[in-house]
Amino acid sequence: VPYPSQVWGKISKEARRFVDGLLRKNPSERMTIKQVLEHEWFKQYSKSPELRQKTKTRTKSLFSLYTNDDITQGNVCK
Repeated sequence: VPYPSQVWGKISKEARRFVDGLLRKNPSERMTIKQVLEHEWFKQYSKSPELRQKTKTRTKSLFSLYTNDDITQGNVCK
């Protein structure tokens, strides 16, 4: 994924790798919910138990909103 510096210049490489893992077109290459929750960048920003639970709940909700077809056909950002 190209990351224009004017938008992504201050975003860490670890965060970019996280986004890359979520945006894989091939579903078999895309991060699973378990991989998301165990990703180092994700853990770093959800250290408090309360925040971590809220983040897990919201992330699971996001994953349930879209089918693999929605993602592969580009319907997620419409």
